[in-house]
Amino acid sequence: MYEINKIIKKIRDDNKLTQTEFAAFLSVSHQTVSSWERARTRPTLVMLKKISQSFNIPLSKLLPVDKVPKKSKRDLDKEKLAHAFLCLLSRSDMRNVTMQDIILESGLSPHYVSSLFSTPLDMVDCKN
Repeated sequence: MYEINKIIKKIRDDNKLTQTEFAAFLSVSHQTVSSWERARTRPTLVMLKKISQSFNIPLSKLLPVDKVPKKSKRDLDKEKLAHAFLCLLSRSDMRNVTMQDIILESGLSPHYVSSLFSTPLDMVDCKN
């Protein structure tokens, strides 16, 4: 279960700050910090980002799982494509890699992969 109140209190305690000192650091009132720690209210996303940056904590540690931005299909496809290139590069001479190799390695549709490259020469510079 997402318990930002406990996370905020731990951050404050780990940094040996009172609620007043923690509040001053974030430019909020000590009552606001108290309200967060008692789970009466929650900090805004902007405030969570400020806490993350101020105390060098990944924002993902402060966000509930359902609030972490999901990667778009396009971003996932780009990752698959990059992974395919790295796999193929580690196994063979890139001058012999075909569009079909990339399609098979990435698992992406032939139409999508071919839309990224005008010709197979766009994949790599074969003149080197």
